Amino acid sequence: MPNVSNRLKMLGYPKHFFYTFRNFNRKGVTKPMHIYIAIFFGGCLGAIGRYSISLWIENLHPFPFETLVVNLMGCFFLTYFISQPTLTSKLSRPIQVGLGTGLIGSFTTFSTFSTETIHLWMNQAQLLSFLYVLVSVLGGLLLSWTGYRVGQKRGHST
Repeated sequence: MPNVSNRLKMLGYPKHFFYTFRNFNRKGVTKPMHIYIAIFFGGCLGAIGRYSISLWIENLHPFPFETLVVNLMGCFFLTYFISQPTLTSKLSRPIQVGLGTGLIGSFTTFSTFSTETIHLWMNQAQLLSFLYVLVSVLGGLLLSWTGYRVGQKRGHST
């Protein structure tokens, strides 16, 4: 009878799925399983954060303020985080990916933005739909630029 690893291989799981939970291999490279675990925990926290903000911001208006807020916050925080070489150099690769892809990636939501845009458009709120796209894209770019600049400034002052 084949062991679990052989059965999973037969089902087509990738090779790196079978790595153990040890921290480092002989070359000192972090094994990919740690990255998946970091993404999992970051993703849980980000999704809970996004849901909490949607509960905090009452949706009394058809304009999707809660999605706009989390997406704009994510634009700032992601570029702030990646623009600080002193911060990122102190964190292991799994923690970096867990924060960027896991936490911030699950906190922000492009699919909800797209769905809400179409929903506004289909419910005869074309002006709100256009405004939502405009504020999301321009605001996202502005806050990404701001996050980058603030991160660079803080990175050089430490």
